[in-house]
Amino acid sequence: MLASFVAARTATLPGLDTALALRSMRLFADEVAPAMTPVAHGA
Repeated sequence: MLASFVAARTATLPGLDTALALRSMRLFADEVAPAMTPVAHGA
């Protein structure tokens, strides 16, 4: 799933090095997303 997301995103970001894009996405997935707290919508 991540590979298809990466392929779609790197194709739409001209000039961004693929290795840097992958590193950024891995950092988000491994460090940022798990630390985020859920937000209640419509509460």
